[in-house]
Amino acid sequence: MQIITLILFSIGNTSTLLRKIPLISRGQRAGCYILKLLELPSNFENSSGFIMPEYENKTGGDSGGEILIDISNLNFAYESNPNLRVLKNLNLKIYQNEVVSIVGESGSGKSTLISLILNLYELRSPPPNSGNSTYNNGNSDMIKLLGVSINSINPKWFHENIAVVQQQHRFFNGTILENLTYCLPEHAAAAAGYHVEGKQDVIWDALELVDMREYVDSLSDGLNTRMGDQNTSLFSGGQNQRMCIARALIRRPKILVLDECTSALDPENTRKICDLIKDVLIEKLGMTVIIVTHAKELMKISDKIICLKDGYCIETGDFETLMHRRKYLYNLINSNFDI
Repeated sequence: MQIITLILFSIGNTSTLLRKIPLISRGQRAGCYILKLLELPSNFENSSGFIMPEYENKTGGDSGGEILIDISNLNFAYESNPNLRVLKNLNLKIYQNEVVSIVGESGSGKSTLISLILNLYELRSPPPNSGNSTYNNGNSDMIKLLGVSINSINPKWFHENIAVVQQQHRFFNGTILENLTYCLPEHAAAAAGYHVEGKQDVIWDALELVDMREYVDSLSDGLNTRMGDQNTSLFSGGQNQRMCIARALIRRPKILVLDECTSALDPENTRKICDLIKDVLIEKLGMTVIIVTHAKELMKISDKIICLKDGYCIETGDFETLMHRRKYLYNLINSNFDI
């Protein structure tokens, strides 16, 4: 009888193991990809000759603020399809301490423009003898940050001074403290006036800014509360978005990019995000905020709205001005456009 029991037990375990083989195989492949990624050379290792632009907090917009991002006659095509220009003859200026919304239908070039500002794609001349005059259209002077050509800027500058909050946020399985400090480098802590050992001070300050300190403090384990897939009901949708912004604020970036940050939020939480942008990011911290959005509430608090269509900048201005014109933005909003 014992032998039969052992045989049945072994068969059951073998069956379970066989069902797990595809998962093990996928895990092995994922591990290989991660190892390859870790072996890629870092731009940080060879950053000599690059420039670190100097940033001074200023306000004023068009009436006197310093130009932060200057885009001049920008054309861009992806290497995979060099004859198709995604952005065409763009001329834009974004000033320090401005809130700027980028608006347009799906495929208008919003994501590409943001990617170029973040220096995720390199502006360079067409390949030799390609006969192609549109591919990237040729030089990094088309985008300047604080007067410096984007390709000349030290890669560290982007990591230290720009933060991004994506539409699809992701938290790791771990504590609140771990999630919000994974990417906290020593230089950011020092710039914010803290030592790395004092991570909790950095966290509480960031949570205070996004009005989440009281809630997190009320949790029985505080910053040591587990989150991620281990505790999906910990935060509401609006709280999740504010936690994402808190994570971005820890490094005290100069530029914050918000990519459809209110797309899944109800009107009340959208209003709270708007208040956070106006009262904290702009007034308290003096940041420049760039928003990819289709939400009227965010457009209304913007100093400038950039409307893109088929890679062209169709019109720019504040919400009231553009709605009064009754042209592209007016028609876009009233058509419930596809983002």
